[in-house]
Amino acid sequence: WQEHLGVISEKLLAELLAEQKETEGRRRREEQQAKELARAKARAKKKAAKKKTRTAEDDWFFSGEDSSVASSGDENVGFQMLGGDEEALPRSVDPHRRRSFSHQPKVVNLIDFSECAEDDEPAPEPLDGISPATSSTADPLSSPAVMWVPPSGPIPLVAVTEEGALGLTEEQLFIEVEHLRQRLKDADVERSVQVSIVRDEVEEKQRVIEELEQQRSETEAKLKEALQQVDILRLER
Repeated sequence: WQEHLGVISEKLLAELLAEQKETEGRRRREEQQAKELARAKARAKKKAAKKKTRTAEDDWFFSGEDSSVASSGDENVGFQMLGGDEEALPRSVDPHRRRSFSHQPKVVNLIDFSECAEDDEPAPEPLDGISPATSSTADPLSSPAVMWVPPSGPIPLVAVTEEGALGLTEEQLFIEVEHLRQRLKDADVERSVQVSIVRDEVEEKQRVIEELEQQRSETEAKLKEALQQVDILRLER
């Protein structure tokens, strides 16, 4: 390297470095342009595919008119729907500039209110001799065997059946009473079993207490006897 020292001048070196830097910058710009072009193509393909898959129901949202549509509210105050063209506007557009567009959102009503404007079904006519007030205040628990006679006739007759006040026959009432009696017996038996279990537990604990008392008494007696022997030994010494 000592032989080649000073052969390449500083000016030539600076030109070579500048050329390399310019080449590198040009290459980066070309790569950036290629990437932007690829992204633009991808967005175009995506937009075209989205348009192909758009259904007929979505066309009303993107259908715009050149003429402005007058709003039914007071000076465009209230709820408004955005059209597809307005949604496609870039977000970087100035809000004041966006308001200057002549396109206005188009509101399409998808509900046919004429189908809802049907008259209610006429109320059924009351039976002869029965007024609506009388039928509405009738007891829903009344027996079906009660016969109705118009007020113009004699006193209403009530046909008494073999069923009781609750609509049960005598046999059914007897079965129900027997069932309640059996439930009471079962409850008494269960209570007796529980009382017996508790009594056995109490007796077991009482027996353990008595055994402990007896052991304590025996221990105290042995201790007293041992103390007496100790006193005797002390006296003998």
